[in-house]
Amino acid sequence: MKYPEDLPSIPVNYAEEKLFSPEINHLVEKRLSKRFEKIRRDARDFSEKFIYPSALKIDWIIKNEDHDYTPWDIVKEGMKRGYLSFMYPKVTGGKGGLTAEFAVLMEELSAACPGIANIFGANALGAAAIVFSFNPDIWERYLVRAVEAEKMGEPVIFAWAITEPSAGSDVEYDEGLEKGTLTCEAKPVVGGFRLSGRKVFISNGSIAKYIVVKAATDKKRGRETWSTFIVSSSAEGFRVVRTEYKMGQVACPAAELEFDEVFISRRDTIGPVGSGRIMSKLILAASRGPVGAISTGIALGAFRLAAGYAMREDTPYSRSIRNPVIREILVEMFNRIRTARLSYLEATSNFDKLLLPPRSIMDGAEKPYRALTPLIRRENILEKLHRIGDKILERYFDHIVSSGKLDAQYKLASSAKVIGSDTAVWVASRALDIIRPGDHPYWLAAQKLYRDAKLVQIYEGTNQLNKQSIGNFLLTG
Repeated sequence: MKYPEDLPSIPVNYAEEKLFSPEINHLVEKRLSKRFEKIRRDARDFSEKFIYPSALKIDWIIKNEDHDYTPWDIVKEGMKRGYLSFMYPKVTGGKGGLTAEFAVLMEELSAACPGIANIFGANALGAAAIVFSFNPDIWERYLVRAVEAEKMGEPVIFAWAITEPSAGSDVEYDEGLEKGTLTCEAKPVVGGFRLSGRKVFISNGSIAKYIVVKAATDKKRGRETWSTFIVSSSAEGFRVVRTEYKMGQVACPAAELEFDEVFISRRDTIGPVGSGRIMSKLILAASRGPVGAISTGIALGAFRLAAGYAMREDTPYSRSIRNPVIREILVEMFNRIRTARLSYLEATSNFDKLLLPPRSIMDGAEKPYRALTPLIRRENILEKLHRIGDKILERYFDHIVSSGKLDAQYKLASSAKVIGSDTAVWVASRALDIIRPGDHPYWLAAQKLYRDAKLVQIYEGTNQLNKQSIGNFLLTG
């Protein structure tokens, strides 16, 4: 199929800003973090320069010409702005960003193309367990060196591998780990583990340099032995089986990964054996809020398209802003977007307050840390460092579980994910109702966002699973 040279850019329109007066904008700015506004402005600038002009073309290339195409030029431009290392602690050279700040970034990028946004989002998801390892050796070997590679112009991508062929959402909650059919197993051997099995639907799986893998050390005792490991894509026995053909968010690849007796050093185990269950819950409590932000961004992008189309002078009255029915639909779209935004901001801000590592860790000075690097790299203290890191992690897990903070955050994050993703699908559907089929750029862009929206109801746990998780808390509360 020949590439269509006339494939358009996505129309850029910030129609939602017309619903505010300058006075209200001034009041809002007083209440919102200036850093939030700076992040949103930077993301908008990035989207206008690099995403809007090429998002439709990228989707077309992947679907029709080169299934394994990755928009590395856009990824590298985002890397220059710190989007890959946004959530890495400052002591490692990262930006030390808060979860709420990252969510704001994800919303604005997703309004342009959630597939491209999700490359950065899935990278942060993959690196999250490394951040929470509290282990200087792991930070040094992965986060510090990733930042160093970025400075040389080479993006280092992370991925998080949890879903298995015969155990999809089962592996995300305790009952599933007890009764589900697990296929991945990391058997203890001298010096570490041997990992075998497959993981499926792994975002960034085919382009990641490092994959954080969840696996049981004993498949028959999944709940008690669920653990966290780091695997390099260059490891012997690792193979990308295939990348999925997706309807939505195609710019971010989802891959099936195979591990055939892959050796994992003890140094590449995050936390003690059996701590993976709480780690998984912690990561989901962190990431479902930003998924709500991705969803809100999709809804925002669809609203901008619909409102921009309705405001055109040549739009037929039946689909025009002059028609009170259309105005009512647009207002309802906007109201739902605001609700979804407030939901993800509450969830992510709550995570930052309750569960994020102390600011002394995230914001610690880089220079003193760099001075300790030669000491960290000395082999004779590595084992001691890992023992200390494991004890810190165990105490941290004990605290967030016994205090109820983890459960409280998990409920909020799951709710934000459900509200946001349902809003994305509803708003994107209404945009297709307003925009007349055949109006080239508006219709193509709206179609794309609807396909993109359906996926957010599925990943990070289906909405049904998220609702079940919230309901279980009501039963036990």
